[in-house]
Amino acid sequence: MNRIVLFLIVAVVLLACVSCQESQVTREDVDLTLDSLEHKLVWLDYRLALERWDKQARGEADSLGFYTQLYNDVVSDNRTFNVMQKGKSLISDEVPQRRWELLFERVLLGQVEAVPEIAGLRDSLASATFFNEAEFEGSTRTGEYLYLTYRRDKSRDRRESAFRACCAAGPEMADGLERLIRLRNQRSGQLGYNSYLGLSFAAQRLNTSDFLSLMEDLTRITEQPYLDILRSIEQKLNLNKIELWDLDYAYAETNAEVDRYFPRDSQLAFVKSALEGIDIDLDKMPVYFDSSTADIRSSRFAQAFAVKSPYDMRVLVNPSDGIRSNRALMREVGRALHAAFITEEQPLFKTLLEDSWSRGMAQVFAAVCDDSTWLAEYAHMPPTMIERFRQARHDQAIIDLRLALTGLMFEYEAYANSNRDLNRLYWDLFERYMMLPRHEDLKPWAVAPHYAAQPIFLQHSLHGNIIAAQTQAFMVKNYGGIVDNEMTRSFLVQNYLRFGSRYDWRELLERGTGEKLNPDYLVGHAAL
Repeated sequence: MNRIVLFLIVAVVLLACVSCQESQVTREDVDLTLDSLEHKLVWLDYRLALERWDKQARGEADSLGFYTQLYNDVVSDNRTFNVMQKGKSLISDEVPQRRWELLFERVLLGQVEAVPEIAGLRDSLASATFFNEAEFEGSTRTGEYLYLTYRRDKSRDRRESAFRACCAAGPEMADGLERLIRLRNQRSGQLGYNSYLGLSFAAQRLNTSDFLSLMEDLTRITEQPYLDILRSIEQKLNLNKIELWDLDYAYAETNAEVDRYFPRDSQLAFVKSALEGIDIDLDKMPVYFDSSTADIRSSRFAQAFAVKSPYDMRVLVNPSDGIRSNRALMREVGRALHAAFITEEQPLFKTLLEDSWSRGMAQVFAAVCDDSTWLAEYAHMPPTMIERFRQARHDQAIIDLRLALTGLMFEYEAYANSNRDLNRLYWDLFERYMMLPRHEDLKPWAVAPHYAAQPIFLQHSLHGNIIAAQTQAFMVKNYGGIVDNEMTRSFLVQNYLRFGSRYDWRELLERGTGEKLNPDYLVGHAAL
């Protein structure tokens, strides 16, 4: 009997020792894991870029599902997650620390997003969104048609009907999105985080206090300008009560006039000429364009694919008449140029680009299309038209900021308490930030594509806009502007583009402009 007891004690001790050995992580383990993960993700990003290009440009991608699943398997691997989580404290070198940051973001998010139940629900919801086709006046209309109708149609009833058509799938999708939010929170709790938003912020190295402070600052500095805009719209449209579908219509006439200066056939030439003015010859860059398959392409005006930076960047072009299309083309070309100018040798720094910074670089280029000098010299717009356009852009930028605050705070509050009535939450926030009537029979939040497909992503667009505004203000103050200035290329390449993701985007912004992210530039620069 004593021998049996002794045997059991020894067995338990041996198992405990084995368990301790398995839980120990060495620096060698971390380095091997980082090397392996980087190799896999760089290769998978290349394969996925090719497949997504084929999907959008050719209408089919036979292996997209296969590589997507392979990617999910890599980023959701438990052993990789454990080694990286436990090995963080073992890394003190600068480059390995940066590699760890970029790779751990993918792995941490993969621990949630690659869970089959979450991935399946997310993908099913992503297939029906605000920008999809919908029934309108007895016909099936594209998202772009509905978008333009509810913003520009002279009939107020048609504008409202078009907006309601955009939101028609909301009641059907709301339960699924609510469930998805709860599932993400539950999985994040299992990983030791208080919510999915907390997990995502940790992955992106964002601070909740900083985020809320930014929201408060933007709320405060946009409130009076926004109130002034509302009063102006009331007077212009002779309305006692403004609705959401009246906001953009107030500028429809000006926008329609501006659009005439940007025919679709001239937009690529406009982009090339703008870039030549800052010493970038697009024809000599490894950026390739495809505009040959318009019948099967996505409805986006343009979309960039960094297939293999810095050697193979592709831009899918599907233009429409108007400055929105021209600006989108310039933005996506800017995204491609960002990848083309990277000179870092580490493959990871050329491939895993931070979303806020990538969007910021794209917006720096897109802002050229709204510059007074460029509008006059390249688009040949008369001064009076430029002045009207800039005022409209200023007002619409403020309106868009208030809408962004609504969406950002909705997502924050939804994950903070996923058991609340999300529709009531949305309209409470809408009423607070937009100061317009509630329509609780509609659920626009449920058809917003990012909440399902790209959660905790809206802040990247906001950061990108601030980065672009802050950079442009710095260039105007120190170099006289961006347009027709050879210093533009030198500044952007030397301070921003060449590094890829080698440094945190906040560090690059402070290096380049001499100050931290400052929302005052976004509001002060809203007139562009």
